[in-house]
Amino acid sequence: MRPRVLGLVPLLVFLATGRAHPQPPPIVDRDYAIDLQWGAALGSSRTIAMGGTGVAIGEGAVGALSNPAAAGVRPLSAPDHWDWSGTISIFRPDVGSDFANNGLAESRGMSVQGGTLALVVFYQTWALSFGMGFIGYRLPGPNDTTLNLTAARPRLTLARSVLADTLSVGIGLRGGIFTLERDRAGLASGEDATIFDVSSSALEAGFVHKVGDGWRWGGQIALPAPGGRYQTSCDPASCMGIPLPNTVVVPWEVAAGVAY
Repeated sequence: MRPRVLGLVPLLVFLATGRAHPQPPPIVDRDYAIDLQWGAALGSSRTIAMGGTGVAIGEGAVGALSNPAAAGVRPLSAPDHWDWSGTISIFRPDVGSDFANNGLAESRGMSVQGGTLALVVFYQTWALSFGMGFIGYRLPGPNDTTLNLTAARPRLTLARSVLADTLSVGIGLRGGIFTLERDRAGLASGEDATIFDVSSSALEAGFVHKVGDGWRWGGQIALPAPGGRYQTSCDPASCMGIPLPNTVVVPWEVAAGVAY
């Protein structure tokens, strides 16, 4: 069975240093995959503070990235038949900080930035939402090159509120996009900057239920999205001396939460 690398740490270390890090194991060939996992570290302040309970407390655009049913839970500021809700958050850590806690501190040659955005359109008991979380790394690569690594998780969901607005159910399509490219500033005109680009998608569903006075519980399930379209502009076995991953996978996901 092909090993999977959870997160971006091993590949980032390999790219930034040009050699394997003692932990995790060395990357010596293409017989590995990257799990494009997403947590509550990106999003609104409420989502980050409440962590995993976001699957139960999410509402409108703020909760659209936590639970596909959250879009159907109208915030108090959107009472009309037709209405909308939106949110956007962007962050960039200070130079010298280790945002990902992976031993690779921010520097002038290596930086990270990311964020989330979501938009929900309401009509009566229905809601349609689009959201995306993204994170990008700029880091030094082999042979005095500069590389840009970007991961994104787009989401399109349809939700409905039923049972006198006490229950919201939703279904959606989530995707995964993972791109590694050379910095365009160092390329000749017309030269392809992309080293490799992978994208995939899968279905997901969820619910949010209001119980009694102030209690909520919710759940979400998402199917795995195995690596789909894979494009590369060089030999994947040794692209600039880097063995590229065999694929990038958005893993299956099950979440549940209770909040008061």
